[in-house]
Amino acid sequence: MERLGVIDHWTKTLADSSEIVEIPVGPDYLPGFYVSVMVTAPRVEKPMSPQGEDLGKPTYRMGYVKIPVKDPYKELAVDVRPEKEVYKPRETVRVALQVRPLHPVPGETAEPAELAVAVLDEAVFDLLLEGRKAFDPYQGFYSLEDLDLGNYNLLMQLVGREKLALKGASAGGGGGPDLSMRSLFKFVTYWNPTLAPDTDGKATIEFPVPDNLTGWKVLAMAVSPSDRMGLGEATFKVNQATEIRPALPNQVVEGDRFSAGFTLMNRTGQPRTLAIHFKAGGPVGLGTVQGEAGETEVNIARQLTLAPFHRETLFFPLQTTASGTITMAVTAGDEQDRGRPYRNPAGRQTAT
Repeated sequence: MERLGVIDHWTKTLADSSEIVEIPVGPDYLPGFYVSVMVTAPRVEKPMSPQGEDLGKPTYRMGYVKIPVKDPYKELAVDVRPEKEVYKPRETVRVALQVRPLHPVPGETAEPAELAVAVLDEAVFDLLLEGRKAFDPYQGFYSLEDLDLGNYNLLMQLVGREKLALKGASAGGGGGPDLSMRSLFKFVTYWNPTLAPDTDGKATIEFPVPDNLTGWKVLAMAVSPSDRMGLGEATFKVNQATEIRPALPNQVVEGDRFSAGFTLMNRTGQPRTLAIHFKAGGPVGLGTVQGEAGETEVNIARQLTLAPFHRETLFFPLQTTASGTITMAVTAGDEQDRGRPYRNPAGRQTAT
């Protein structure tokens, strides 16, 4: 038995080729240990000739097994419950939290705990090499490190082992070192490192979500004065009925005719007919007619029916009439989009 040295060792005679070895686990074995086994067998027959293969010579085998040990008393359960499953951009999210012992002891009084809460984009979370484990304090403090003890035996020098391989096969490499990935916290919408629950272990957080149309993961890490630890998680999504994205040329010059493209997506589960209004201002005119130089305004209205979660691109023909700056705005929606506050996004401007 090994961890930071040799914990225990003994010799045992095996009755047959399949033997069960029982190891009592003591309190000092937390968070785990390694068990190494060296099995030896004596010679079974004499060599057939001095020049031939000695198939009956003594042999040995060695194996390792990793045995993690957990203490249920040291684990905390953290319940995370968002008020809704789906929110709209810039809505206020309410999340209820509760900390409790994972395996409560009868008659035990409630122990205070402290929470650290992070809410991050699920797309960023999926890029983390360790995933959920990177946020779990119990696994961080009670994790079994890699084996740090080497096993040496004279049998390895006295008794050779036949290495069997296909003819002409080359030995494989070690696989290379593990790659360390940088964690980007740019897409974190909420972070509170010191949140104190009440005497019942309950707490509530509120925060506005950004405009990202994505899923968000709530991670609540808990720790108590007696070194109890735990992690709770939940997810919610930010969505809106209609999504608009620009698809514009990088640059245009005076006199160019071009198509101003915008992709529209129905992000609901029902077919919808959208009323679309396109407006462009500046030295621009419709691309279907010859425009005159000067500041003008283009207004185009259309309707478009979109299937559920279907995306389609609309193009508006334009022509530049002079040098200057062109501003464009597109609105699209139906009854599901009404009642929402209009926010003017950062405009895409094209210089001519």
